[in-house]
Amino acid sequence: MLSQVNNDVVLIDLGFCFADAYSNTAGATKEFSAPEQENKGKLDITTDIYCFGKIIEYIGLNITDNLPNIYSKIMQRCLKERQQDRLQSTDEIMRLINKRRHTIRNSVIVAMACVVLFFVVRTIMYNEEFNSWWNSFELVAPHVEYDF
Repeated sequence: MLSQVNNDVVLIDLGFCFADAYSNTAGATKEFSAPEQENKGKLDITTDIYCFGKIIEYIGLNITDNLPNIYSKIMQRCLKERQQDRLQSTDEIMRLINKRRHTIRNSVIVAMACVVLFFVVRTIMYNEEFNSWWNSFELVAPHVEYDF
């Protein structure tokens, strides 16, 4: 579904909504249902997180040839059989996704700093004025007298 505000893609599954005829039971799509839905267990945010993991799995198996490793790891943590073993909030999922972005950004920054440092050191080493200044220092061990 496309939203009207930003034309964002929104995933919806009306199989999970409450049926009008049976207002005290939640509907479900069998392939995406968490184990607690099938066992008439307690439903909470981790039930939705399990479904999110199933959506990632579906995309990885049916739409893309190669699911990026970060999403594969998130999927595995969302699809844990026991609710308490799953990721517990959407904030946790976002932290894991953003952690990957920060790691890549930090790696790029370190690589750029190394390249700049290389060129600075190379320029300094081939600068005759610097070399004559550096060589003007005498490295002599200090003379220390001990009074006993």
